[in-house]
Amino acid sequence: MTEQFGEAPKVKMVEAKWEIWFNKKGKKITARFHGLIKDKVDFELKNGKRVSYPLEQLSAESQVRIQRLIDSPVMMSEDY
Repeated sequence: MTEQFGEAPKVKMVEAKWEIWFNKKGKKITARFHGLIKDKVDFELKNGKRVSYPLEQLSAESQVRIQRLIDSPVMMSEDY
């Protein structure tokens, strides 16, 4: 399909950073955010394990941060 749409833009991936998240009970979760699938947060834990964590079980502040990450661009063009 390159002929129809032209060359794909060059992008560089932005690696997820380790962050501190909290659940509604105040328990600290150190993880990298990798996305939101339906109502499950895709976290990578320090031990390398990927987990699907229910969004509604995170604190209100953590839920707002998740929404901000979803709304922000995750990839930037090399020209940025």
